[in-house]
Amino acid sequence: MNRRRTSTQDGQPSVLAIVCTALFFGVVNGSAVAVVLPEIGADLGIGDGDLSWVMSGFLLTYGVAIPFYGRLANRYGARRLFLVGLAVFAVGSALSAVATDLGTLLAARTIQAIGGAAVPGLGMTLASRAYPEARRGFVLGVVSATMGVAAAAGPLLAGVISEIADWRYLFAVSALSIVGLPLGIRYLDRNEPRTDGPLDLAGGVLFGLGVAGLLFLVTRGSQAGWTDGQALAGAAVSLVALGVFAVHQRRGTAPFIPLSLITNRRYLLLTLLGFAVTFANLAAQIGFPFLFSSIHGLSSLEIGLALLPAALATATLGIIAGRLVDRIGAAGPLHAGVVLMLVGAIVISSRAGSSAWTVAALAMVLGAGFALVNTPLATVVSLLARPEDLAAALSLNTMMFFIGGSFGSSLFTSIAINTGSAAEAVNPFHDGAGVGFSNAFAALVVPLGVALALGRVLRREPTARPAAAPRTDGTTGHGTRDCNVPWAPDLEPADAARP
Repeated sequence: MNRRRTSTQDGQPSVLAIVCTALFFGVVNGSAVAVVLPEIGADLGIGDGDLSWVMSGFLLTYGVAIPFYGRLANRYGARRLFLVGLAVFAVGSALSAVATDLGTLLAARTIQAIGGAAVPGLGMTLASRAYPEARRGFVLGVVSATMGVAAAAGPLLAGVISEIADWRYLFAVSALSIVGLPLGIRYLDRNEPRTDGPLDLAGGVLFGLGVAGLLFLVTRGSQAGWTDGQALAGAAVSLVALGVFAVHQRRGTAPFIPLSLITNRRYLLLTLLGFAVTFANLAAQIGFPFLFSSIHGLSSLEIGLALLPAALATATLGIIAGRLVDRIGAAGPLHAGVVLMLVGAIVISSRAGSSAWTVAALAMVLGAGFALVNTPLATVVSLLARPEDLAAALSLNTMMFFIGGSFGSSLFTSIAINTGSAAEAVNPFHDGAGVGFSNAFAALVVPLGVALALGRVLRREPTARPAAAPRTDGTTGHGTRDCNVPWAPDLEPADAARP
């Protein structure tokens, strides 16, 4: 008799491959489109002010949609929503490739963002469920490595396409993500925890408005200044919506953000740490191409090649970090990663005007540090959450990463542009060209210092995972045991899998 292949048997590598493929296409699309924006504007006759919304509109929609997928997965399942999102992303990519004007391109990019937002949080959820908890670090290390390679492959792909074809082929490549759909239908496990409780639509709308206002503030503020009327209106909408949402959360019987996450101090500290670290990392990811282009005069293809070593370092250290988490816990790799990023930011600030090869080597240091942080952080978040809240926990964590990165990239660009004409850099060790970039990298010391402090606080937190909701069979949502989270160095990783 033939048995259906499941994610808990020989389908494990297939699940990880499907998730990583989808993530690769999504991240490549995000990091490559910015490179071809001038080409898009010239081809479609779009001015710079309107052209910025090709990126900003996508990011705004993407950031708002991420937490909704995490919450909806509780009722409809992560597998189903992941597959739907993958299909919608491919359709949006194909429509973007044939767009003839700004309106159709923005509509296509919105469709692309709605679909693509399902991939990160739900993809990590599916990959996490496909493997035992004792291998959770390895799994998320592979995911982290995939995203790191994709982030650097995007500009390189955009550079190659710009040399031999036009921008439409970039979206055509993104549409190839549809190849994962039939494989996902076959291999992704249909048996996953779900809840039948009511959906807090009012809470979701309030939360979405709060996130949208925040992201609009970042987008508009970076374009027109932080005192711009529209930017301030976005800030006001965000404050009011999130304030009302906080009250609604307390009064609701089935709140949009699960109470098990809101009341988990460690989870909240981890999301703040992720915000701070991604603030610095994405700022640098945006800053390096900007630096290479304006100071060193590199082409898009040369920029992609210059950042390739950093991508390889990120990928390699991501997998190594995952194995370390499984063996010794998360605290050591995470602390080392934050310190490495902090040192990297300081040295890059000092050497921002030096040769392109020097900056490329220092980008490897920053990328390696982020890899040592990202994998342990995602692993601990996944182990803290109850199985029924896993999708919500990872999606909210991804959203905080996204918002932190948006703030970081906007602040970095603003500092680099507005202080570029200064005679001296804030960093006393900097000398030569690139004063604005030196100041921008120096500013990253602040969020990384916050991340370092949060890491120290987390090491003093208790390590036990919250109890899961009881089931009808008398067990908890974690099975027949209560698991510890492999955070503290003195906590054996084997405890995460010991009955």
